[in-house]
Amino acid sequence: MRRLVTCQPSAVENYLSRSEDLFNQHRIKEKIERLKETWDKRSLANRATEYNKIDKQATKLLISLEKKCYKLRTGAVPFNLELSKLGLKWWFW
Repeated sequence: MRRLVTCQPSAVENYLSRSEDLFNQHRIKEKIERLKETWDKRSLANRATEYNKIDKQATKLLISLEKKCYKLRTGAVPFNLELSKLGLKWWFW
Protein backbone atom coordinates (compact mmCIF):
# COMPACT_ATOMS: atom_id res chain seq x y z
CA MET A 1 0.00 0.00 0.00
CA ARG A 2 1.32 3.44 -0.92
CA ARG A 3 1.52 5.83 2.00
CA LEU A 4 2.37 9.11 0.35
CA VAL A 5 -0.68 11.35 0.12
CA THR A 6 -0.07 13.77 -2.72
CA CYS A 7 -2.95 16.06 -1.76
CA GLN A 8 -1.04 17.10 1.37
CA PRO A 9 1.59 19.66 0.27
CA SER A 10 3.64 19.38 3.45
CA ALA A 11 4.02 15.61 3.03
CA VAL A 12 5.01 16.02 -0.63
CA GLU A 13 7.57 18.75 0.13
CA ASN A 14 9.03 16.64 2.91
CA TYR A 15 9.18 13.59 0.63
CA LEU A 16 10.87 15.48 -2.22
CA SER A 17 13.51 17.17 -0.09
CA ARG A 18 14.31 13.99 1.82
CA SER A 19 14.43 11.90 -1.37
CA GLU A 20 16.94 14.30 -2.91
CA ASP A 21 19.07 14.08 0.24
CA LEU A 22 18.88 10.27 0.26
CA PHE A 23 19.78 10.00 -3.42
CA ASN A 24 22.76 12.28 -2.86
CA GLN A 25 23.80 10.36 0.24
CA HIS A 26 23.67 7.02 -1.61
CA ARG A 27 25.18 8.53 -4.79
CA ILE A 28 22.48 7.19 -7.09
CA LYS A 29 23.10 9.79 -9.80
CA GLU A 30 26.86 9.16 -9.69
CA LYS A 31 26.31 5.42 -10.06
CA ILE A 32 24.17 5.98 -13.14
CA GLU A 33 26.72 8.38 -14.64
CA ARG A 34 29.54 5.89 -13.99
CA LEU A 35 27.52 3.18 -15.71
CA LYS A 36 26.94 5.46 -18.72
CA GLU A 37 30.67 6.20 -18.95
CA THR A 38 31.57 2.50 -19.04
CA TRP A 39 28.63 1.56 -21.26
CA ASP A 40 30.69 0.31 -24.22
CA LYS A 41 32.99 -1.74 -22.03
CA ARG A 42 30.21 -3.80 -20.45
CA SER A 43 28.20 -6.68 -21.80
CA LEU A 44 24.44 -6.38 -22.16
CA ALA A 45 23.87 -8.73 -19.22
CA ASN A 46 26.28 -6.76 -17.04
CA ARG A 47 24.59 -3.45 -17.92
CA ALA A 48 21.17 -4.86 -17.08
CA THR A 49 22.44 -6.27 -13.79
CA GLU A 50 23.99 -2.95 -12.77
CA TYR A 51 20.90 -0.94 -13.73
CA ASN A 52 18.68 -3.37 -11.80
CA LYS A 53 20.89 -3.03 -8.70
CA ILE A 54 20.61 0.76 -8.86
CA ASP A 55 16.86 0.55 -9.48
CA LYS A 56 16.29 -1.81 -6.53
CA GLN A 57 18.31 0.44 -4.25
CA ALA A 58 16.41 3.56 -5.35
CA THR A 59 13.05 1.80 -5.00
CA LYS A 60 13.92 0.58 -1.51
CA LEU A 61 14.98 4.09 -0.50
CA LEU A 62 11.76 5.67 -1.79
CA ILE A 63 9.50 3.10 -0.16
CA SER A 64 11.21 3.54 3.21
CA LEU A 65 10.91 7.29 2.78
CA GLU A 66 7.17 7.07 2.11
CA LYS A 67 6.76 5.36 5.46
CA LYS A 68 8.59 8.22 7.21
CA CYS A 69 6.80 11.10 5.48
CA TYR A 70 3.23 10.11 6.19
CA LYS A 71 2.26 8.25 9.31
CA LEU A 72 -0.76 5.96 9.25
CA ARG A 73 -2.66 6.19 12.45
CA THR A 74 -4.52 2.91 12.40
CA GLY A 75 -5.32 1.51 15.79
CA ALA A 76 -4.78 4.83 17.55
CA VAL A 77 -8.19 4.54 19.20
CA PRO A 78 -8.44 1.76 21.79
CA PHE A 79 -11.04 -0.95 21.27
CA ASN A 80 -14.25 -0.48 23.24
CA LEU A 81 -16.45 -3.55 23.69
CA GLU A 82 -19.58 -1.55 24.60
CA LEU A 83 -19.35 0.60 21.48
CA SER A 84 -18.67 -2.46 19.38
CA LYS A 85 -21.84 -4.13 20.66
CA LEU A 86 -23.87 -0.97 20.06
CA GLY A 87 -22.49 -0.71 16.55
CA LEU A 88 -23.47 -4.30 15.77
CA LYS A 89 -26.90 -3.73 17.28
CA TRP A 90 -27.41 -0.66 15.09
CA TRP A 91 -26.01 -2.43 12.01
CA PHE A 92 -28.42 -5.38 12.26
CA TRP A 93 -31.42 -3.31 13.30
